[in-house]
Amino acid sequence: MIVNLAQTYFQRAKGLLGLDSSVFNGKVLLITNCKSIHTIGMKESIDVAFIAKDGMVLKSVRNLKPGVPIILCKKACCVLERFASNKNWYNAGDYFFLNL
Repeated sequence: MIVNLAQTYFQRAKGLLGLDSSVFNGKVLLITNCKSIHTIGMKESIDVAFIAKDGMVLKSVRNLKPGVPIILCKKACCVLERFASNKNWYNAGDYFFLNL
């Protein structure tokens, strides 16, 4: 899995907005220091996983449609996003580890 990091304020605020699945082709975006996302202005659905500090997936949403004003997970420290896909994705209780 190819993971792109969104660490700066601008990168985190933008997320996948303005990109499309053909450009991002199977990559995952890890948004650091993040507890909520939105899909306003998005053109495609996305898969989302909210991650705790220990790497445990707290909440997972598949095929989140464009136009959702907010989805929140107060205990998350970061969020994984990708354009919606029928490939495997994280479920609540799974673990995500990234060596930086």
